[in-house]
Amino acid sequence: MQRIPRSLLLCVFMVPLLRVADSFAAPPPLQNTRIVVLDGFTSDQGSPEVWSECLGHPATVYARTSPDLVLKRIGDAQAVLTSKVVIDEPVMDACKQLQYVGVTATGYNMVDLDAARKRGIAVTHVPVYSTASVAQMVAAYLTHDASAVSALAATARDHWPHALDFCSLSHPMTELAGKRLALVGRGAIGAAVARIAEAFEMEVLWAQLPGREPKPDSVPLRNALAKADYVSLHVPLAEETQAMVNVDFLRAMQPGAVLINTARGGLLDEDAVAAALDSGLLRRAYLDVLLQEPPATLSSSLRLLRHARAVVTPHAAWGTREARRRCVEASAANVRAWAAGERLNRLC
Repeated sequence: MQRIPRSLLLCVFMVPLLRVADSFAAPPPLQNTRIVVLDGFTSDQGSPEVWSECLGHPATVYARTSPDLVLKRIGDAQAVLTSKVVIDEPVMDACKQLQYVGVTATGYNMVDLDAARKRGIAVTHVPVYSTASVAQMVAAYLTHDASAVSALAATARDHWPHALDFCSLSHPMTELAGKRLALVGRGAIGAAVARIAEAFEMEVLWAQLPGREPKPDSVPLRNALAKADYVSLHVPLAEETQAMVNVDFLRAMQPGAVLINTARGGLLDEDAVAAALDSGLLRRAYLDVLLQEPPATLSSSLRLLRHARAVVTPHAAWGTREARRRCVEASAANVRAWAAGERLNRLC
């Protein structure tokens, strides 16, 4: 049997290793890095120059990028920033110079992390920039519901000038003090909402999800749902939380309770939520996120948007001026750290 020359064996085994090593190349210095922002409009508040200002380096900034323009716009860039533009395996294969993807948001389901790991592409996100903003929106929902703000404002505008009395109490109000708020999710936003609720003298119930390690102060999910006047969702969208608010979840809630979702639209079975609103099982739903954004004609999301018992805001809870500026600053810091060979808010 003919022996294979050692030099040929080395070539056979070393070439794949060299390819792997090549894909994990060290990042270029920032001054030599081409940076592209694919959808900067959500964070830069109409001032795209803020990206270059915070990066300390020029960046090519697009307000929005449609799927058919992604490859062209990335081109030979080494670093790409995205909020909602999908960066999947085909994009990574086509963009040979790509070494870094920065998600300018907390959620990162628009990036294929497994594909990035295989190619040595660094991925970062911005974890806590909007905590105060989202918690503030939850507080606005709570007070809007308890104090009947919109209904009373309409009464004042349309009827008060002709009223017989100095006041109108035509729409019932209630105190938040003493009411129970179940929080599903124990992250930074959930903790911020808890502090606000406690300031209102509400009773906070930390709902314990099945399969999670119990905390000393947690309450089993079904028990929390049965007791709560308000239920607020603060969990990420994952396989185990997809459509978690389903028929069983809703039937476990106290009849006439209020559902709040500022997390992800995919947490809801929207048809089940709409049916619960129809029947009065849910008194009201406050939703900042929907399954389909923007909601399309005949979709379950549009049904919720138009439901008389639902109050829907357009995925805006995160977007105060201060939070949007923090998002840009934190995204820029992630890029600078990567270029310096440091790890900051890394997902892979």
